[in-house]
Parts: sequence; structure tokens; C-alpha cells
Amino acid sequence: MSNPIAQSLSENLRRRRGELSYAKFALKLGVSKSLAHKLETSGEGVTLDTVYKIACALGCSVEALLGEEAVRKKRSRRG
Repeated sequence: MSNPIAQSLSENLRRRRGELSYAKFALKLGVSKSLAHKLETSGEGVTLDTVYKIACALGCSVEALLGEEAVRKKRSRRG
């Protein structure tokens, strides 16, 4: 996975899911089970609307979900 933001999203979702099944986690997030699994394994292909919806469902900020350090890394690669 070369995109640090996608990697950070994936790691954060895995950590936040904990012991919940994909089905229960997806229900909590308000997304399909297949999307929850895809996001947790690759973190790629998600829309901003979905990231916002997931952050609200988890009670965290979008920045916390995406990982501020990952955003800085991605930004610095553009330079």
C-alpha cells in the first residue's frame, strides 16, 4: 500500500473495530459489510462523504480517522 493516508485509515479502522465482527462494525459505521472489509484491508477508494459518515459514527474527527501524520507525509511527497 503506497498511499500513507489509505494505510492510516485502514490501520485506524482495524484498531477501532477491535473484536467486533465485520457485520456489526459495518452496521455501526452505516456502510455495507463488503465496504467495511475493503476499507480495513486497503483503505482505498473511499469518498470524503463516507469518511465523514464513518468519523461521525465513531465519534472522532476526520483528521483522527485519516491520521494527521499520514496527511503530512502525503503532502510532503508532492513538493
